[in-house]
Amino acid sequence: MSTERKILSSRANGAKSLGPVTPEGKERCKMNALRHGLCAEVVLLDGERSDAFEELHAEILAAFQPTDINELKLAEVATASLWRIARGWEYEKRIMNKEIRRQPEGLAADRAGDAFAELADNHRSLDLLLRYDTKFERQYHRSLHRLERLRESRARNIKISERTHRPPNSSPFNDINEPNPVTA
Repeated sequence: MSTERKILSSRANGAKSLGPVTPEGKERCKMNALRHGLCAEVVLLDGERSDAFEELHAEILAAFQPTDINELKLAEVATASLWRIARGWEYEKRIMNKEIRRQPEGLAADRAGDAFAELADNHRSLDLLLRYDTKFERQYHRSLHRLERLRESRARNIKISERTHRPPNSSPFNDINEPNPVTA
């Protein structure tokens, strides 16, 4: 057990800390905001901004407010799904812009339409992006739905438990030492 002196000393030393100073120390602790960082390591591709992913994950955690490992996993699925949806949108934009630049000069709307037609008719990229977008949308909404069901089930179990649980000394029968109001 810590003494009062040790507790005060620890607080004073902790207040002096400025966090990691060396690049190695900063690298080690940069993922501390995440529970374990595995979600980011699995989802992020080279060149993607880990800080943006961490921010999204923190927002999801704040919205979900997970209370156990199951809810935390659903939050991670939701984060990964939204990240992948955003990635797909970025890919679509880049693919379309690249094809638009290949089109002959003219009105921007005509060039964009011709680029879309070219990609839709002769390339699978838009089809794949749409399929993945749909998949990740479903994954995201499925995680939200599962979280809601999990919480509803937990709330139902608590209500059932409250109805069937009787606090001590609340017997449905009169105590032997108490007079029966019906016969008294």
